[in-house]
Amino acid sequence: MDTHMNKSLRVTDPDFAFIAASAAAEVDDLIHGRGAMVDNVTRLSQIIGTSVTHGSGQEAAVKTLMDPISSDVFSRAFAASYKYPVSSLDDLAAKASQLSQDLADVNTKQEMLEVLRDFCVELSKNALATRHTLHEARVHDPYKK
Repeated sequence: MDTHMNKSLRVTDPDFAFIAASAAAEVDDLIHGRGAMVDNVTRLSQIIGTSVTHGSGQEAAVKTLMDPISSDVFSRAFAASYKYPVSSLDDLAAKASQLSQDLADVNTKQEMLEVLRDFCVELSKNALATRHTLHEARVHDPYKK
């Protein structure tokens, strides 16, 4: 297995939005019977799965992807695709854990494919928009004091 594939990515990393968009395309191919290659779906599942510690209630520890920026990106993606508002970090960790499992089992989750595709699209859009916003905030204008 490629060691780069196991690299922990944050939503602000350049590759993250691309992986999420590629995963959406792979799920769309499954929906329309055009293919069964799910490399990026698997990769996204691994990234999300390693970002949260499985647990319940207060024991659900939040790790790498659940920093304030990432939690906002994930919360907006859940709200847009699942029509499910995330109310707490524990709720977000539980949803992210379930999502990781659903993505890992994508070939057996036929009834969820459209929701998974929509989530991946929203995740990609939100990650890209956040990255763009953060980049703009860091650009220094030499003419400003």
